[in-house]
Amino acid sequence: MVLLAGPCLAACTSSGGTPSAAPSPTLTPTSSPPTAPASTPPVTPSPTTTPAAIDYGGQGVRWPRVARSAPPPALGAVVTLDRVQRGDGGTLAAGLTLPRVGGTAAAPVVLTPCGTRTLVTGSLRRIPPSGPHDVLVVIDPGHGGRAEGTHAPDGTREKDVVLDLARRAAVDLRGRVGRVVLTRDRDLEATIGFRVALADALRADLALSVHLNASPETTRSSPGTSAYGSVADPAGRRAAGVVYASVRHYLEQWTPTVRRWAANPDSGALYRLGRNGQDYYGLLRQAHVTWVIAESAYLSAPREAALLARPAVRAGLAGALADGVVAVTSADTPGSGWRRPLTRPADPPAPPLPGRCVDPA
Repeated sequence: MVLLAGPCLAACTSSGGTPSAAPSPTLTPTSSPPTAPASTPPVTPSPTTTPAAIDYGGQGVRWPRVARSAPPPALGAVVTLDRVQRGDGGTLAAGLTLPRVGGTAAAPVVLTPCGTRTLVTGSLRRIPPSGPHDVLVVIDPGHGGRAEGTHAPDGTREKDVVLDLARRAAVDLRGRVGRVVLTRDRDLEATIGFRVALADALRADLALSVHLNASPETTRSSPGTSAYGSVADPAGRRAAGVVYASVRHYLEQWTPTVRRWAANPDSGALYRLGRNGQDYYGLLRQAHVTWVIAESAYLSAPREAALLARPAVRAGLAGALADGVVAVTSADTPGSGWRRPLTRPADPPAPPLPGRCVDPA
């Protein structure tokens, strides 16, 4: 579930225990998911080629357009290969991918996950920005750390499920797009400003933020998945429609199991406006590259939560997200499923998070 972001609310996440050691944030490997039980519907492996476009309608829906500010310099990013020194005297942990926002290649100034600008020195690996003959994709597991997102009826946290989905999607994308970078590969704090800065600094061809939904307003016979794009980005409409169609197509095979899907009346490929006609969601409003926020299923709905608990289903859903990424970046798939969003009031302010944002050190 996506919340309107202040400086460290919807994007910040807190650690539920000590984070386990995680692979490199680029193309994180995971173990092969187990086969689905025989009593469940068969899971179709993710295809090696982009599937044909599926039409879910909505072609007549037109999105508003607003101006977007000039992007910051494309300075790329760095990966901390070992514990590195911060300019303020602290340290940052190994394995972090940090956007470079200033300094020089030899002495980069970066933005930390908690949103602090600092010089870093030590063992670093540079990630250059995307070029004219290179495709670079950023996969963003939503929430993390203190911001847990929504919860399943059994207490399973959104931040943990979407991290698993993002890792699996990154592995699925290996060899299908040029480069893949994760905004986080573990349970850590990450502000929206950090996530946006990383995709901007890398000039990502697409950034996909992986979320799960909550608080449905209705039910329906087809999946209530949604995907949001930015009204300030003409490419955002197509990207949202492509990702929406890919995810919905995958989930539809599970309708006999779920029976009735949680949904909103306007579930589909959407924009959402905030004040002054700008994007409601901070992630979309602040960005200068194409982002899609994918709300794949409702973790708060018992049957959908039970479905998401199956490793084979997570693998299939991650594959559908990856297929959408490939279709956006390397095919001419038009997408579909656009809806004119209902007018909704602003979300209520999120309750204060306990403690404060702490960068991995």
